[in-house]
Amino acid sequence: MPLIKDQYLLDLYTELDQLKIDKENLRTGFIDLRVKTKKIEKDFNTTKIFFILMLLLLVLSWGFMSFKTIEYKDVLRGSNKNRTALIDSIQKLNPLISVKKKPVVSYAVQLGVFKTLDINYNNTEASNFQKRNTTQGSAYQIGNFTKYRAATIFKNKIKELGLKDAFLVAFNKDFEIIDINDALVLSNEKELLKD
Repeated sequence: MPLIKDQYLLDLYTELDQLKIDKENLRTGFIDLRVKTKKIEKDFNTTKIFFILMLLLLVLSWGFMSFKTIEYKDVLRGSNKNRTALIDSIQKLNPLISVKKKPVVSYAVQLGVFKTLDINYNNTEASNFQKRNTTQGSAYQIGNFTKYRAATIFKNKIKELGLKDAFLVAFNKDFEIIDINDALVLSNEKELLKD
């Protein structure tokens, strides 16, 4: 059998040791690579779940908003029907309202000031119904009373119909709004003055 020189054998062992070290480095690198791959997969799955949950939340929010929009539209339709019914009821009360031309003082019942309500009506059909434009919206008034007590009785009937915020407004002969106490003095109803 041939003899291997010591130097050659030493080179073989050195190379073998280097291969073992390289093998261990490759094995460690492979394990590190698998750990990093698992972490990336885990992060990707977490991100995917997050996006799926966000998409689900978006769809649910959209569905909820759509449902609420339909619900609010139904409420608005009902509110408009109630306003129309209330105006019809008030028109039926028109025969109870006294009409006199150019009194010294007149009283009307103000139904309210509305920003979104705009009633189109014919002045000849609704002679006791007035609309005044204000900075807060449209003020609707009904009645043309010359006596405070008659106007107060009518105001209370309007409140019974459901307009709890109705109140009296006094006008002078030029149809300018004046204080109720001044109107009572002008209409010779001083006994009704409030202190």
